[in-house]
Amino acid sequence: MKGSVLKSIKYCVSLMLDSCRPFFIGHIVVSTMISLYAILNINLLKYIIDELSGGGGDASRAYVFAFIYLASFLLLEALNGIKKVLWDYTFDKGRNSFREQVYSKLIDMPLEYVDSEKGRDEIDDVAWMADTVANMAYDCWEGVAVFINFAVPFAALARYNMWLTLFMLLLVIPTNIANIVFNRKADNLRRANASAVRKTDYYRWMLSDGEAAKDIRMYNLSEPIKKRYEDEKNRYLKSGRKLDIRRMAVLVSSELVKYGAEAVFYLYVVLMAYRGDITIGELTLYFGYIALVSGSFHRLADYAGNLKANTSGQLERVFAFLAHPAEATGSQMRDIAGFESLEFDNVYFKYPTADEYVLRGASFTINKGERVSLVGVNGAGKSTVIKLILGLYQIDAGTIRLNGYNVNEYDVREVRRLFSVMFQNYARYSLTLRECIGLSDIGRLDDTGAMMEAIEKGGAAGFYDKFGSGLDSYVTKQFSDDGVELSGGEHQKLALCRTYFKNAPFYIFDEPSAALDADAEDRLLQNFAGLSEGKTGIIISHRLSSSRMADKIIVLDGGVAAETGSHEELMAKGGMYAKLFTMQKNKYTLDQA
Repeated sequence: MKGSVLKSIKYCVSLMLDSCRPFFIGHIVVSTMISLYAILNINLLKYIIDELSGGGGDASRAYVFAFIYLASFLLLEALNGIKKVLWDYTFDKGRNSFREQVYSKLIDMPLEYVDSEKGRDEIDDVAWMADTVANMAYDCWEGVAVFINFAVPFAALARYNMWLTLFMLLLVIPTNIANIVFNRKADNLRRANASAVRKTDYYRWMLSDGEAAKDIRMYNLSEPIKKRYEDEKNRYLKSGRKLDIRRMAVLVSSELVKYGAEAVFYLYVVLMAYRGDITIGELTLYFGYIALVSGSFHRLADYAGNLKANTSGQLERVFAFLAHPAEATGSQMRDIAGFESLEFDNVYFKYPTADEYVLRGASFTINKGERVSLVGVNGAGKSTVIKLILGLYQIDAGTIRLNGYNVNEYDVREVRRLFSVMFQNYARYSLTLRECIGLSDIGRLDDTGAMMEAIEKGGAAGFYDKFGSGLDSYVTKQFSDDGVELSGGEHQKLALCRTYFKNAPFYIFDEPSAALDADAEDRLLQNFAGLSEGKTGIIISHRLSSSRMADKIIVLDGGVAAETGSHEELMAKGGMYAKLFTMQKNKYTLDQA
């Protein structure tokens, strides 16, 4: 436990120092000064009252003390303002620094983790802890300042009446225990309802985002979606409300006990003053010390409790997340000079949450310069093969070889540099046209010539005139009223432009013509067939006419490469490919008729 606490403190404090060292150190200094001034002011007030109430006191000294008290009071207010400014800035910087760590880690994590419900819950949980990490650093150093507030008055009260002082502190503890218990219950409740919170956020997006606005209005979905939003929100809030009621009942009871102990001490001090054992100034001093000791001890116990809870719970989950295995990267891995060959050797794969294997011993080879068509019915594993080629998932058995070596011997980032991919579910970005296209090779974002060539090749030249500011125009109106809204087919053409912009040795097109018109589809197929010398390509399309442009066709069925060959070879064989091609051809002929 000790090592875990020290590790947590070191992590949180280091994070704050690295993100904004001068402000964090300034906050520590100002907090310490405020603690000392609080004790000074209580003592000054004591001297002022004694001078004024002593009968034979020196009025001029009382005025001096009063002036110092007023000046220190004003200075204390100024220091509190400075402390707030320093902490607000430090808090924001530390929180953002933590989030950057989380997002950087997230980018390097396998897609199978990010894609799973467990992974999404853990990601939401850790991202939520940004405030906790920043506040833990605050608690550590604020605890030092609070200890000063506690130690000096405690020594004075203990010298005055040790047993009554200890009795008062003892009755502060139940409130702290209640806080620790209910904070842990609230954290468990939040984690248990992570999925419900995500649903609530999604329904809120449906009600507020322009992308869903047309469907919401067209199908009169406003009330049904609002009801779902309210149901999910109320389900979470209801369970939280029960916990809040119990918390309130316990905390009110424990606070009454705590203030009861303070009241006993106050009465004792008043009795001492009434008997003449202490002066009116000392009465004021002890009143201030009682409040200061009780409040400081309560805060110290809270800091200690939070430290234990955060260390044994939340921070351990942060460390586990940051230690999660990343994708294979590193300088000691095999170099890749270019693409020569890709081989699937008896590959088995199933998705992490699935029971059935998608691939059950798939074997095939793709060589440099080949144009390959992956064919199969829905669910045959065509898109899965692409994800495995790109290292987005790890296979369960078998071997994937790149240039004759196990693909795991390469840095996965270097592997992906060989490929330019248009995914089946391509992203629609609300960025400038230049960025929407240039994201595939962001280092060449200013290469306007290559970008215009990609626009021509991807079929976007036909609607380029829509963009009044050319490449610097925004796509969609999310960030600019002058942005250009595109059709589904136009968005798909932009995705094609993005794929072509990256001058990669291996192109992959996964259902690239789903939203394209006949002319655009024909241009795509001609471009695929005319890939420059040495370029390799894979195309997946339900329109089997694209297969005629390929040098090699790989038919996936039953989790294996059931057939491999050219269009002519597979048609002559009369197997599954011939059956699918003939069926689609006859349907097309019938539709034309």
